[in-house]
Amino acid sequence: MYAFVARRLLLAIFILLCLSVIVFIAIHSIPGDLAQVMLGPAATEQAVTALRKSMGLDKPLHEQYLSWIVNLVKGNMGNSLRMGTPIIDEIINRLPVTLELIILATLLSLIIAIPIGVVCAVKRNSWFDHLLRPVSILGLSVPDFWWAVLFIILISYYFPHLYTPEYVSILENFGENMKTMIPASVALGVTMAAMVMRYVRSSLSEVLMADYIVTARAKGLTETVTVGKHAMRNSLIDVLTVVGLQMGALLSGAVLVEIVFSLPGVGRMALDAVLQRDYPVVQAVVMIIAVIFILINLLVDILYGVLDPRIRIS
Repeated sequence: MYAFVARRLLLAIFILLCLSVIVFIAIHSIPGDLAQVMLGPAATEQAVTALRKSMGLDKPLHEQYLSWIVNLVKGNMGNSLRMGTPIIDEIINRLPVTLELIILATLLSLIIAIPIGVVCAVKRNSWFDHLLRPVSILGLSVPDFWWAVLFIILISYYFPHLYTPEYVSILENFGENMKTMIPASVALGVTMAAMVMRYVRSSLSEVLMADYIVTARAKGLTETVTVGKHAMRNSLIDVLTVVGLQMGALLSGAVLVEIVFSLPGVGRMALDAVLQRDYPVVQAVVMIIAVIFILINLLVDILYGVLDPRIRIS
């Protein structure tokens, strides 16, 4: 098991290094002089030259990359061009909001999707199954920002006492925090819930037709034991893939949801940096999001090995 985790960890580090090269080249491939773009067309030549020197843009490209990646490993992401403050401090302040949003969205999605998917698989082609399948297609078809706008309008109008438009930290006031984060998390997690529900139904339906499930039923095991103990473990492997990919997709969906619900998260920070051409912040946020995505997939790989011994010894 340790060798399996070590291999996956080395692969994750390699992917992260490759991504850092892509992000660095993409930022430095912006047409025109990067310093000139940041300062605007009215900047003087002296100001542009000073900024290029302060950012190390006068050095060869490979030296700039090595300097950037070494500082990144040390936790030094540089300073924001617009604010002049350390980027790492701003990310530390905002990252808990985004992580809370993603974790809540994932938990709520799984709590809703897995039981519904199991019932649809066990009661396949029943009225409940026929009803929920079109609902899941609706959840997949509508984008996150539309759900966010719809939820914030409905909750604000019909249940204003259940929604707080101004974000409050979970450490300051848990109740007020949940009034803001739960509607945002539900809006963000609708697509994930629909996807997971369909995969649970499909995967579990296939497993329930396997010979060993027929044998378990023939031995007189109850349906609860048959499904819960024998069928679910094997069907969860395919579902884990979807959960891992969807959690990565939540990172991109969080940008729009944070804007609609006025949440001070990393996604909103990234969009503001793009609009303000604060490229050091853009680089730092992209790398942070990449690290989170890679860690999620690393965790999924490890869970694969736990659920299926054939994977961890391959």
